Amino acid sequence: MASWPDSLPQNVEISSFNTGFGSGSIRSSVSMGPAFQRRISTASPEKFSGSITLNRAQYVTFRDFYKTTLAQGVLPFTWKHPITGDSAVIRFDVSNAPSMSALSNDLFKVSMNLEVMP
Repeated sequence: MASWPDSLPQNVEISSFNTGFGSGSIRSSVSMGPAFQRRISTASPEKFSGSITLNRAQYVTFRDFYKTTLAQGVLPFTWKHPITGDSAVIRFDVSNAPSMSALSNDLFKVSMNLEVMP
């Protein structure tokens, strides 16, 4: 399994960090009374998002890591958990691929949506 490249920032920027618990449950409407809810899995990914600021060389590394090493973002990789700092298996949420904006001629902000795998 691939690891997050050492030459890239090792944390998402705290000002951009957002997280939430994975659902692992389902809610169904019924004809009368309160909706029915039940757990469908104990193994739901923990979602998080954040941004990293990269220079040109780091952007090339990130692009190659995402497109080639992770097969357009579908393969998981190891990185540290964004809160605990422990090693974790993480993957990109490919339904919302990373996006980039230029901060200057040589700096780029990459926004990412990721999942910590159970």
